[in-house]
This record gives sequence, structure tokens and C-alpha cells, in this order.
Amino acid sequence: MSYGICVTGPPHIRFYAGSRIVVEGYILGTICILDTKPFDEFSPDRVETLRQFAELARLAVQQHKRQSVADKKSLGLRLLIDHSTAPIFGIDSEGKCNEWNPVAEQLMGCKADAALGKNFASFFVQEDCRTYFEETTRALSAHPKVEDSLCFAFINAESGDAVDFVFSVAPRYDDKGNVAGHLLVGQNSECACLFAAPSCRCTV
Repeated sequence: MSYGICVTGPPHIRFYAGSRIVVEGYILGTICILDTKPFDEFSPDRVETLRQFAELARLAVQQHKRQSVADKKSLGLRLLIDHSTAPIFGIDSEGKCNEWNPVAEQLMGCKADAALGKNFASFFVQEDCRTYFEETTRALSAHPKVEDSLCFAFINAESGDAVDFVFSVAPRYDDKGNVAGHLLVGQNSECACLFAAPSCRCTV
């Protein structure tokens, strides 16, 4: 029979109790108790306490894994937004801008630091299109699995010109799975669609 060097030599372990840390079917390690004195008994309560420590370790590992995956996804989305050749902007649940990529800066005539935090409809959407824009984004929030397209006229902040553009609209979610806003990705400037209002070239 083979004995570990910690038993046959210093520190001369005489007691061991352990509970495995199992994550997704894989044994990652063990939470254990060691002592240089033997224990005549190890009560069920102590066994349960040791098991609970192992469960806490398992939960911590899983949380770290989930956070790592979320961080990678967030980084991927950040790179996609920043380096896209299409204008991309995001709005939160209150309609305020929280994403604004370099192409959006050119299209909207407004730098990101000036646009972020502003209500998109109030500052950038042509006045007779605002109600349509706000009602449509609210409707999409009520049906979070739906992705759609918006065609509306916005105002270039630099030139003051009204420009028609088609955007794909997709919901963004918070940690609880609730709709936290929308991401709009520009498709093209050929807005050949029905008029939602006499002077507003907007539709879904």
C-alpha cells in the first residue's frame, strides 16, 4: 500500500475529509480538511458543512465562467460596433443614446460624446416622425423576440438636412432577460416605403 509523503513524512497528516467540486460533470478539485491528529468521528453535520463549502466553490466557478463568456461576447459586440462599415447606434429603455459608432457620427453629423445620453427621437428624428419612432420602439419592447426594420427621416446635426434611412432594429437585454433598449443598424438610404404621415416617410 502506498502512502503520501505528507502522511509518511512531515507534517504527518492523520486526518483527511474532503468533498469534490463538480462542475458540469467534471471534478475540478476538492474542498478538504487536514489535521495532524486523528479524529475518532466526523459528524454528519460536519460532513454537510463541508459539502456546502464545496457547493459554494462550485457556484463561484460557474459564476466566473458565465462572466468570462459574457465579457467575451461584450468585447465581440464592441469590436463589431466600432469597426462596422454601417451606422450603428443604440438606445436604452428611455430612448436615450447609449451606442454611437464612427459611421453613425458621420451619418448623423454628431460626435459620440455629444450624442450619448441624449434622447434620440427628440434630438435626431424629424419632428413629424418622432411619434412613429417612439411608438414603434415601444411596440418592439413589448414583443422582445421580434426584430424589424424602421425607415424614418432624421436630422443631420451638422448640416440640418433631413435624411431618410432604413435601420434594422434588434432588442438588447439586461441580466434578467428584460428588454433594456434597442440596437439599430443602418441598411441603406433607399427608403422606398409607405408614408406613415403626410410628410413623414416612415413605416415598418
